[in-house]
Amino acid sequence: MPLASLRCIHVEGSGCYGHNGADDVALDAALLARAVPERPVRMQWMRDDEFAWEPYGAAMSMQARAAIEPGTAVSATGNMKLWSNTHSTRPLSTTGANLLAGWYLAEPQKIGPAQGIPQPRGRRRPQRRSAL
Repeated sequence: MPLASLRCIHVEGSGCYGHNGADDVALDAALLARAVPERPVRMQWMRDDEFAWEPYGAAMSMQARAAIEPGTAVSATGNMKLWSNTHSTRPLSTTGANLLAGWYLAEPQKIGPAQGIPQPRGRRRPQRRSAL
């Protein structure tokens, strides 16, 4: 489809850290527009659509500790541990197609693997602990 024949109006939704349904609803709108040429389409996921079909990420477990002095705010934080696989399954960040509708086409697209998220100083490495 020629780019000049497209007109897209995007309305901001809630934010997220990673991949929410906004990317998927855009592909849904494109597929619908292709199916009904010369007609305007509107695609809008409602809250229950988002909860049912959003691209869920990996499970996560966290453990955190803090100290509170009587009559004051939090006085110390630290010792946070997090266990999880990567959460990056953005549509263009992998070798596959990470848009839901692509997996249900007559010729389904391959699901792309999650990618490691770049860290400010490179990938994190496990810290070695010395025996005391």
